[in-house]
Amino acid sequence: MYQQLNGERSGVLEPEHGCRGRTRNRWWRSVLPLALVWPLAIGAHPLTVATSGENPTLGAPLDFAALSFLLGDWETHWERLPGEDISKAQEVLGFTRVSWGGDGAWLELHGSHTLPGGEKYDVVVLVAPRAGSDELRAFVMNSHSSGAEYRGRIREDGVLEFETTLGAKVQRVTYSQLPGDRVRFYVEESVERSGPVPHSQAVWVRAPRPSAEHPEFRALPRLRLYSRSVVGPYSLHPEVLQELLGRAETIGAQPSQVVALYLSDPRKTESDDLRWSLGFVLDEAFDDEIEPPFELIEIPGQDVVSLQTPLESLGAASQRIDEWMGSAGLRQSGPTRVIWTVESGEPRPGLVKLIKPVTAE
Repeated sequence: MYQQLNGERSGVLEPEHGCRGRTRNRWWRSVLPLALVWPLAIGAHPLTVATSGENPTLGAPLDFAALSFLLGDWETHWERLPGEDISKAQEVLGFTRVSWGGDGAWLELHGSHTLPGGEKYDVVVLVAPRAGSDELRAFVMNSHSSGAEYRGRIREDGVLEFETTLGAKVQRVTYSQLPGDRVRFYVEESVERSGPVPHSQAVWVRAPRPSAEHPEFRALPRLRLYSRSVVGPYSLHPEVLQELLGRAETIGAQPSQVVALYLSDPRKTESDDLRWSLGFVLDEAFDDEIEPPFELIEIPGQDVVSLQTPLESLGAASQRIDEWMGSAGLRQSGPTRVIWTVESGEPRPGLVKLIKPVTAE
């Protein structure tokens, strides 16, 4: 049987294969059902992101290294100012990643924002020294235009400044370093015989690194699961898990992770009516027939927020992710997942991975 989870995207962080033997220690028989009585709901709510860019040895002119204050991952708080096309200011939250490209020969900026109404605004900027001069050149592509080239320079005060002509307008963009490891982004436009008019501005705040206490945002690939679907209470987890791992041994599979999918909100669903499944990851080459009561579940790739947490703290971790999604204008877009590692045929005690697929509000 084949099941397609539309609106859901993959939730395992590049899962591997590898377990050996059968279950011995049954610690999870008591811990797992209790831990899963927290809200595994499809809800609405926060996000930021993590990891930071590195600064490799530069092959470019010395002044180009002055751009290194832009490197890393940033939460961007962007404000579109009133003007010809909008009557009042619009505030937008997003994420920007800046890194070196070509061993320091150019700078790459990748930004992603969600505009009011849910429309995505993505931008890519490439910056490099202009050959034979002390100027910079930048090429900008975004989801609302066909691209533009900018002339740039590093001013004596350390501000990075770019300028281009867009029809009858001259647009000037500046990046400046602020105290507290922040960056100010400012755009102004002017037309012939008139002074510059503010267009938009943003403050970048350094995004925290992921940790056991801070959610991580990332895109995950497609996932295929050899699964056992259940309608019933979470107390059945140990029984279903033993059945699943027994089938894995029968067909010669060696899963190193088990993936749980939760399709019901336990706050709104009677225990006997809860819909959930347990499965292990299949590689793309697997095409054997899967006999009932097992089935193939395929989850398309998707953006997710994840948090590594002790199994007994799943409730608090779920609430932490929901709060974070809400502050970033995101909402959950599919079933919650929990992933735990399997060793010697049984779940390993310790940390599990809680994952929620997300989309813009």
